[in-house]
Amino acid sequence: MDLKTERGRKSYPLDDGRRVTVAEVAKITGVTHRTAKRRVQDSTDPAYVLAPRGTRQPKLYTLSDGSKVTAEKVASVTGLGFESAKQRLQRVTDPAEVFKPHRNRNKQVLTIEKVEVREPRSAYG
Repeated sequence: MDLKTERGRKSYPLDDGRRVTVAEVAKITGVTHRTAKRRVQDSTDPAYVLAPRGTRQPKLYTLSDGSKVTAEKVASVTGLGFESAKQRLQRVTDPAEVFKPHRNRNKQVLTIEKVEVREPRSAYG
């Protein structure tokens, strides 16, 4: 007797009458266990829960001039990371501001002026 097969697993109902477990959803769709669990908890729509990995469309952001862009496009044009591009698109809609090149502050050359340091005077002498 294998304990793994004897242990009760929670099954989730779908709108078409089927019941699926998180492990089944992960195996069918090719997503991680965590993603499969989120899917079955978020929806009972079989099209959403059982959608294969990588079939969801990226989010389109509408800019103030009416054009639509994705965070991937902004990241590739500006040199930003994906998450930073998403944050920029959520914050501003002006195309000039959205596509402004990334300025890496950590790699700038710092120039330090020489400053003459004097020894503090002693009160005693």
